Amino acid sequence: MAPRFPERWPQLNQRVLALASAGGLALLSVLAIQFFGDPSAAGPRRVVALAPSPAAAASAPRLSFEEANEGAEFFGLDELPAASAEVGEIDGNGQL
Repeated sequence: MAPRFPERWPQLNQRVLALASAGGLALLSVLAIQFFGDPSAAGPRRVVALAPSPAAAASAPRLSFEEANEGAEFFGLDELPAASAEVGEIDGNGQL
């Protein structure tokens, strides 16, 4: 006697169909990227040196700490200047 199959298939509800569709789409996307993707697009386009070259470092101006702070004003905690609230527009030179 031949094995008997059920008369009807298990019911597929919307949740199962949505998950199967999303899984199939994800699988197709991964396969498409694997076959048609450009591996060089994943890395950096250019390599930039962050350290200056020895020639640029030799010709760079050198300032001492005292020279860099010539025009600076220093205040103690009890001598802080009053905050000014000037309102206006800033021009192309950065002046208010």
